[in-house]
Amino acid sequence: MKVRESIPTLGRESGFVDVYARAPLPNAELRTFAERQGTEYASAGMRVLSVAFDLIVIGVATMLFVLIAYGQTWLIYHGSDPTIDFYLSIGLIPLVYFVGFWFALGATPGKLLLNLRIVDAQTGQLPDLLQCLLRTVGYVLNALTLGLGMIGIYNLRKPFGWHDRLSGTLVIKQ
Repeated sequence: MKVRESIPTLGRESGFVDVYARAPLPNAELRTFAERQGTEYASAGMRVLSVAFDLIVIGVATMLFVLIAYGQTWLIYHGSDPTIDFYLSIGLIPLVYFVGFWFALGATPGKLLLNLRIVDAQTGQLPDLLQCLLRTVGYVLNALTLGLGMIGIYNLRKPFGWHDRLSGTLVIKQ
């Protein structure tokens, strides 16, 4: 037997509310694009694999850049004493890589290889430039906390890391 409580309600003829009834589904505007469209979130394993591929590509690109910009002799004789311009150029490569691909295509080559896409959590459209930059800030925060912000992507129901929450984006399967 269910317990009922006499509470006047708007629009209900009986005037009684079932205290144990399930709460109504959240408003569609509060749910993410993936929940409204029935799109599947990308699994944590696929996301980690795509980032690993991207890091390999960035490593190769950085090595080529250093060889072209500074030459092989610089690596041999000055590699132990890098200057600030070296650090700036090395730091810009990942920034341009991630932000550029996210903004232009909605995915990096690693995510494209695995048919994953980054979308705005509310609209399902490509992320805007601010979202891409905030996502990068989230990655930096993840790195500074030794990956603590990545724990959220292992949640099976809503796999959001700090970078996803900060930027208002999510990663879905295409």
